[in-house]
Formats: sequence, C-alpha cells, structure tokens
Amino acid sequence: MDKDASIREIDDVLKIVEDNGCIPHVSKGEERTLIGIMGDDSSVVVEKIHAMHGVDKIVPTSKPFKLVSREWKSQNSVVRVNGHRFAQGAQRRAPVGDHG
Repeated sequence: MDKDASIREIDDVLKIVEDNGCIPHVSKGEERTLIGIMGDDSSVVVEKIHAMHGVDKIVPTSKPFKLVSREWKSQNSVVRVNGHRFAQGAQRRAPVGDHG
C-alpha cells in the first residue's frame, strides 16, 4: 500500500480480497502496510485492486511455502513437543524415559 494509504483504503482492499474467497495476510510496518493475498482466485483479486486508491504496487509471488521462507520470517522456528525444544542448530538428544 502507499505509505499515505488511509485505513479506509486498506479496509477496501481487504474487503475485495475476502469477498473473492482469498485470505489476506497484513503486515504493518513503520512506513507502509503490506498485504499478502493467498488463494486460488488471487489473480482475479489482483486485477480488481491494481488501480484502487492507496495501492502502491503489486508484486506477484508464486513460491510454494512462502509463509515459512526466510523472506517472510527471518528468525529460526522453535518447535516444542512434550517439553522438548527442537530448532535448527540445537543439540540433538535422544528422549529419556519410558515411551512404551
């Protein structure tokens, strides 16, 4: 979105995204708001919003797993299972105790 986009302009874009069966992912930064669009009809949504007020530019992405990519989230993920933490670079240990 434009750095000067109003809340109404952002809401208008979100409404079109949702009305067309897509899921918006909003990321608000200090200078601008980004809206990711996920869904089968995202190309239809892009066509509808490209000329709306407040829309700065549209950057198509079609990478699979983009929500888990380094572009979306730069920190390592940590998964907790039964009190054990699993993360990249963590020391690997066999679980201790009765697992039978």
